[in-house]
Formats: sequence, structure tokens, C-alpha cells
Amino acid sequence: MWQKLIFLVLLVVLLVPACQSPKTAIVIGSKNFTESIILAELFAQHIESVTGQSVTRKFNLGGTIVCHQALVAGQINIYPEYTGTALMAVLQQPAETNPQKVYESVKKVYETKFNATLSKPLGFNNTFAILIRSEDAQNLQLNINYILRKHQKKWI
Repeated sequence: MWQKLIFLVLLVVLLVPACQSPKTAIVIGSKNFTESIILAELFAQHIESVTGQSVTRKFNLGGTIVCHQALVAGQINIYPEYTGTALMAVLQQPAETNPQKVYESVKKVYETKFNATLSKPLGFNNTFAILIRSEDAQNLQLNINYILRKHQKKWI
């Protein structure tokens, strides 16, 4: 009787873990520059913290197209991307000045064409500025903002 009970307990102890499905591996990629690597690391740490699951990091993959191809091929599951870059580099669409339109367009195409989900914006912006030493601007009599405003319609 005891032998049967021990055998049953041993069988349950051995079979239950074998029947459980393994956790799906999460692989996070990044482009080959600091901002992308930092964001990818933040994603990885957040996922590990919330789920308790370890994350594989594949950072410094390359540029946008390399990361996009890795995502589509299933080599990575997540990577940080700029919606404007996705619009122009991946989707080959013209520039758009309305961030909401860019987001909606990229989200729709990624879902339908690539079976990929675009998250909501992360809540910060990557707006560029021009830096010039004050002394140089004064010597050259430059008012950068005036010059840029005067010509900006030609750029878009």
C-alpha cells in the first residue's frame, strides 16, 4: 500500500512540471546607438520586474531596417522605434508633420502588414535643436530661429 502511494506521489511530482508549458522567451532588441540601447534596457528591466521572467537582450543590432527585419522574422519580440522613422524608412511614406497622424498610420500598417502591435507613445519627444556657440552666433550675426522660420516651409 505504501509503495503504491509513494509511487503515485513520485509520479505526480515528476509529471506535473513536465506537463506545464514553458514560459515564452522574450527577446528585446535595440538599434546601434545609446538612446535605443537605454530604452531597450528599460523595457527589459520593466518586463523582468513585473513578470519575474528573464529577458534575452539583443542590443546593437544595427539600424531601423535591421531591427525591423529581426522583428518580422521573429528573432526579436520588441524594440524601440520612432514612429516618424518607421513611417519613412520602413513604410516608405512621405513625411507628415502631425504626430497623431503618423502614429495612427504606422500603427495600422504594422498591424495589418507585419502582424505587429505598436504601443502607445512613451510620453516623451525626440525633438532636435541647433546648437551654436553664442560667440559664433554674435560674430556671424546669426539669429537661427529667424532663419529657420523664414525657410521652414521649403523643407516639408
